[in-house]
Amino acid sequence: MLVSGERVYSMHLVVLGLNHKTSPLWLRERLSFCAEAVRKARQHLRQLPHIRESMILTTCNRVEFYCSCDSADQGLRSLEQFIREMDVDISEYHDCFYRRTEGEAVAHLFRVISGVDSMVMGETQIINQVKEAFCGAKEQGTIGEFMEHLVHAALEVGKRVRRETGISEGPLNIGSVAVDMARDFFGTLKDRSALVVGAGEMSMLTAKSLAGNGISTITVANRTVDKAREIAHRLGGQAVNYEDFQNQLQSVDIVISSTAAPHPIIKRSMVEKIMEHRQGRLLFIIDLAMPRDVEPEVAEVPGVRLHNIDGLEQAAESATHERTRFLAEVSRIIEEEVGRFAPSPAPQPQPKKLSLLH
Repeated sequence: MLVSGERVYSMHLVVLGLNHKTSPLWLRERLSFCAEAVRKARQHLRQLPHIRESMILTTCNRVEFYCSCDSADQGLRSLEQFIREMDVDISEYHDCFYRRTEGEAVAHLFRVISGVDSMVMGETQIINQVKEAFCGAKEQGTIGEFMEHLVHAALEVGKRVRRETGISEGPLNIGSVAVDMARDFFGTLKDRSALVVGAGEMSMLTAKSLAGNGISTITVANRTVDKAREIAHRLGGQAVNYEDFQNQLQSVDIVISSTAAPHPIIKRSMVEKIMEHRQGRLLFIIDLAMPRDVEPEVAEVPGVRLHNIDGLEQAAESATHERTRFLAEVSRIIEEEVGRFAPSPAPQPQPKKLSLLH
């Protein structure tokens, strides 16, 4: 039984997912979705047996399926079959996936939206990502009354956690951690130039952090050049057409790529040609995209330092170490809120023992 306000729901909640803590980057890539693929996946999920509602949360660090079902066990089996149809042998990678049901599933979503399950603990970007997942599911009609109440409850939990604790103090996010790594590599960002490829929220956060760390020049490249201009204008940078980003690689010191491209856009052969004309100048590349924007083999090119999203984990842990002192308080809030949404079943009265004495 799950409860929201005065409403009691008889369906069962399940979560099947994987994240940066449980699975390698290449496996998350196999399950990553572009916007159109998410729509198709939601449509497919609603047709599976035993599943009533569904929402897909996909970010650079996680892919999660939230579903209300007639039966938790049957719902998880349907989800696992869906994963197999994506050419992922879930039995082979069983331990890379986590499975949550009922109150544990509610607690998982509350932890996710609170930021304590993120690579950068306490980051706030996850709030918008959950909202986008919810709005997409609602627009498509794959989410109903129960999961709508669940997501609204989760959003309120996220607000309460950040209001009552310091888990999100400071401007830390994946973009700022990436910029910190670039600064550590060069010693200073003064007189350095950067190219940001992509114009989504991650690119905006990264470009903002670059500007705040004294970068000399920021260039933004995006398929929609107006969006690139918008970001560049806010930060005093310049925008270029997406097709021109390769030319920019010859002159910049730092490249941070975060597009929604389904395949790598920066390849080894491209970078090898570029490095021939850089006269020994080092090139620092951080790939924040999922799936990856940069071929892994680029790391083998002399003079290039490449980091992908998983390469930021150690730096993120170090940057957010101070936030761990708020974990106990966050856990208390989440436990309290889960108790409201998914109360434990009342103990059943024990049958009276029959006396054998007459």
